[in-house]
Amino acid sequence: MFVDARAIIALLSDEPEAGRVSDAIASSPSPVTSPVAVLEAALGLARPDKFNLPVDAVEPTTSFARPILRPCPE
Repeated sequence: MFVDARAIIALLSDEPEAGRVSDAIASSPSPVTSPVAVLEAALGLARPDKFNLPVDAVEPTTSFARPILRPCPE
């Protein structure tokens, strides 16, 4: 069974069909996905309107990295 981006998004955002998707994946003898599906899911989940939030209420996705980023020493 191939787990596509839509299924990953449903699971991670607890959409109404998440239970059905979870059951299908759990019952599959060999669920697989691809890096492209994971990327598509990440992009889909990163949309500001995904969780009904206005754009200005969503912080930039790089805000978590700011405290740890340091210039590279030469």
